[in-house]
Amino acid sequence: MKNSIFRSYSKKILKSEAFVSLVIVFVLAIGIIGTSYALYMDVDSDTDYQLVNVGDLAVGFDNGDNTISMENMTPMEDDIATSLSTNIFSFYIYNTGTYTADYDIKLESIEGNEVSSEFINYQICKDNANICEDIKTLSEAKDGIIYKDILSPKKENDLTNPSVYYFLRVWINNKYKETENKVIKLKVVIDVKNANSVFDNKNTLSGAILNNNNIVINNDIPDLTKVETEEKGLFKTKDNYGYSYYFRGNSNYNYVKFNNMCFRAFRIEGDGATKLILSNINGDCKIDDWNIGTTTYFDENIYKNFESKLELGKLKKSSYCVKNNDSATLLCDNENITNKYVSTISKDELIFAGLGYEISNTNTFLNGNYWLSTKSNESNYCIKDGIIKVIDNIELSNRPVITLKSETLISNGIGAIDDPYIVK
Repeated sequence: MKNSIFRSYSKKILKSEAFVSLVIVFVLAIGIIGTSYALYMDVDSDTDYQLVNVGDLAVGFDNGDNTISMENMTPMEDDIATSLSTNIFSFYIYNTGTYTADYDIKLESIEGNEVSSEFINYQICKDNANICEDIKTLSEAKDGIIYKDILSPKKENDLTNPSVYYFLRVWINNKYKETENKVIKLKVVIDVKNANSVFDNKNTLSGAILNNNNIVINNDIPDLTKVETEEKGLFKTKDNYGYSYYFRGNSNYNYVKFNNMCFRAFRIEGDGATKLILSNINGDCKIDDWNIGTTTYFDENIYKNFESKLELGKLKKSSYCVKNNDSATLLCDNENITNKYVSTISKDELIFAGLGYEISNTNTFLNGNYWLSTKSNESNYCIKDGIIKVIDNIELSNRPVITLKSETLISNGIGAIDDPYIVK
């Protein structure tokens, strides 16, 4: 695949308004209607990279021609299919508009397809071919939707349009019993939905953070097995509401004044609510003073007492996931969710923020020795000496977390230590 040349070239030309206008004229000429466009591609094609517009998105194909058409296909095991390079359909999506793009990626059958959807497996990967969703069967995709995503708009400081890269593999699964070779013909449809006004409203706390030109929004996926000490800005991952944006590394633009206290924002949930962790109980953002009580275990009563100090009308009862497994995710099964006004950060949220189990990382705004809201069997997780640990019967601090509603407005501020966001 001619990825490096065409990715670089297409990113440069996307900065040109004249080029975008030319693409729009081309799109209109071939009769695209609305905000959906079917992308066809021959996986084995050697034709050049192509770029077309879909609403406020520009979609670039690495493989050039516009049909996913694979002939002489025979059933194969999943592990074999995912090791091949001949069944990959790869493409970029760029946000050329001024609002957060919310879109579905669909996979649909077209004329000439000889294989039923129950026998077609697929796997979509994001950022690179090693970070992938679970393998699924096409018949399981409701309305043909195989992936949902959001993409932030370009900021003043961005050199290129925000973009994200996808790999899509398609093959016939081994449930298919016919002996004759078959043809797969499919189309990928990018369905752009309405912009998410919660994320684009610069007057709300979450909107101000996402539109802050000092904060980088990353569309790749970080390596969660490594700690992060530098300021990396925001990344995003799936949560129970859609997509969370989370700060990773050491941030200098996430200070928030609320209820005469100073907090640090560490995560924007998929519905636009913002999660804050206490930085200074007396409101001085320049001094760390967040301990609301020292205990030998995670004590719920400590957090209930802190709740009485808060203006609850602006708070959301947030979901806190309590689970025992070590896989980091912000998706939580219903049986593991507890809803509270006040708790503390979870071990998974710390991992996304750049901490880990074995390597010390004290160069983050989340350092300190305090209890976490998650447990491992009957013991409590904590962050101690910059390392996530499972421990009990030791005196540690308690550091509360609250969640401000998505409609929370700010009066001023840029999130800096000497100019924090001020909640109205």
